[in-house]
Parts: sequence; C-alpha cells; structure tokens
Amino acid sequence: MTDEITVGMAVTDAQKQGIYHLRYQVYVEDLCLMPEFADHQQKTLAEPIDAHAKLFFAEAGGEIVGTMRINLGLDGPLEHESLYDLHKFVPYFPTCVAMCTKFAVARKKRGSEVARRLIQDAYVYLRERGILFVFIDCWPHLLNLYEHLGFRRYRSNIRHPEAGYMTPMVFVFDDVAHFELINSPLAPVAKQFPDSNMGRDHFANTFPEFARYGCQSVFTSQELFDLICEKMSGSVADVAKLFSVMNEEEAQIFIKAGHIISCQAGDRIISFGEMRREMYTVLTGAVEVRREEGNALVMVMSKGETFGEVAQLSESARTANVNALEDCELLVHDFGAIQALERDHPLVVAKIYRNMARILSVRLVKVNNRVSALHAGMERLLSSDKRAVK
Repeated sequence: MTDEITVGMAVTDAQKQGIYHLRYQVYVEDLCLMPEFADHQQKTLAEPIDAHAKLFFAEAGGEIVGTMRINLGLDGPLEHESLYDLHKFVPYFPTCVAMCTKFAVARKKRGSEVARRLIQDAYVYLRERGILFVFIDCWPHLLNLYEHLGFRRYRSNIRHPEAGYMTPMVFVFDDVAHFELINSPLAPVAKQFPDSNMGRDHFANTFPEFARYGCQSVFTSQELFDLICEKMSGSVADVAKLFSVMNEEEAQIFIKAGHIISCQAGDRIISFGEMRREMYTVLTGAVEVRREEGNALVMVMSKGETFGEVAQLSESARTANVNALEDCELLVHDFGAIQALERDHPLVVAKIYRNMARILSVRLVKVNNRVSALHAGMERLLSSDKRAVK
C-alpha cells in the first residue's frame, strides 16, 4: 500500500532535507512562526542543534509526513536547560535524559497514526538506551493530547523565546503504572521492558504536587464540570458569559474540549503580534490587557470573563499583551478543538459563537462610549480655548 507508514531515522541528505522542508511547512507556513534559522528561499528549517540530534521521520507514499528531533543529554548541551529546570533531575541529568523538539506532522496526516508511530518508535529507541526522562514544551491547547500519551507537568509555564507561552512536560519512561492508569497507547510497549522504578520514584519525590495529578482525560465530563463550578463558586452558565444559555450537558461537552492551566502572577499569556488561536476563560484570579505601545492598561479581567476570542473568528495577529495580574487558572480552547467539536455538536458551537458575538458587541459599545466621552471632552476643551482667545 502506498499509504503504509514507515518510521526511520534520517541518515541521508535527502531524508534530512525532507525533514527540514516539512518543518518549514508546519512551523512557518501553518503556525506563522518566524524561527531564527528558517530559510525562506529554500523553504527549509534546519538548526545548529540538528548536528548532534537523532532525526526521526515518518514516511507514507514516498513522502515524509512526520518528524521529531531527539537530543540526548550525553551528546552535548540541550536547549534552554535552565529554562526547563533540568538540574532538578540530577543525578539522572544529563546521562539519562533527552529532549524532544521540532515534532511536526503534515497537515493532511494530522489525526492519523503518524504521531503515535513516531512517539512509539522513539520510546523504544530511548528506552533501549537507558533514558528515563524526555522533555518537551507544549502549547496549552495540546495538553490533553500529550497528557494522554503519558507526559506530565512538573513546573510552572514558561515563555519560550521562539514559541511563546508554553507548558514544560516530562515523560517518565518507567512509570508503567501511570501509563496504565491514564490508558496511554504507550502502556503495552512500556510493559515489554524490565521493571524499574528509578525515574518514577525520582519524579514522585521531587515533584509530589504533580505526581498526585493524573490526567484530565481520565476525568468524566461531570467531574470536570463540577470542578470548574467549584473554582468559579457558582454555575458556569451564570458566572461565565461564554456559557450563557447553555444547559449543563452542553456546558460539559464544551468544557471537556478544553484544558485547565495554572498561571503565575506576571506570566505573559498572550503577546502582541502572535499568530495563535487559543481562547481563555478566567476561572480564578485576574489578568490584565495592555497595549503594546506605551504599555497602557486596556482592562482587567477576572472570574468568568473571556479573552482571546477574536482569534476564533479571524486569523489576525494578537492585538495586545495579556499578563496574569495574580496567580490564576484558565480554561483554554483552541480553534482546532472548536472546529472538531462542531462536527459532532453543532448546536453547542453555535451557542459559543453567539456568546462570543455578544461579548464582543458589549466591548465595542464600551469602546464607543469611551471614544464619545473623549470626543466630548476635546470639544469642551476647544470651546474653552476659543473663549479664552476672545
């Protein structure tokens, strides 16, 4: 079959060029990022760290449709070691750790077996070489996907110099019990290897608050709904305008399509000019919206309010900066998740878009009122000046 997926490690220049072209398609053309080493003439994305990396690729029909880069701690410094708190994994750092970056799947193969096959083959390769921990950074809206595979949060969110606001995650290779608990597709593969508890015990002892947390995907829709109502101190439909006119079942469906993240005071959640399409609802705490020019405060948003919704309606760049004013929790939804939800629950999504329109219209009225007040003030000032001249 021409569409049969094969996974390998790049050894030829042709394979590497195929990987670099796919990276460019995904990171530059699809995600609208501007990586430092992107070659816009050749349409490739190759980086110096590739020189001592293991470049995995998935091929189907003679075309490279997926790739990931693995760098071993044994082979040299890893990217942004201090940013990821890798020192907390001593004595296993650097000899038993690796970093997975530049994970990309061609648009036409997303949702297929490509991603799972790449991760599965990389797991076997690394486990055979004694690796205990692999690190990634994850966009907030992809947390459900990576948690279901077995990756776990271990520290607060970071602002990556290239990718923006991200969640660092670690895969603990020998925690088979966790893989089985969350029904990870990697559990059967992990069980083929000899029992070990070194990585699992280090994670549990070093990060107890994260070790106790399982995976949001194992929560039922009712449990997630109850959790969010508890955080918001009331019914989500009453507190959050995004959930207006939804019944409990509809609210549960929409909540299940998102993910809860925690932010620390001072975190830059959204940056001016970013081309990202997440939408956030504040569950606890507060955030501030500021203009890029002059850092002028636009508004403060607290429990029940939504920001980033314009990105659901257009592909335009972010128009302001959003910072966590205090420690807060947010419910995140991505444009792709809402599109997927629309296929099975069109009425739920129709209500969401209706509520977005109402939220935006209220804000527009407020802006118009401010402009009118400013205009009236200017008119009074000009009239006063004219009288003074006379």
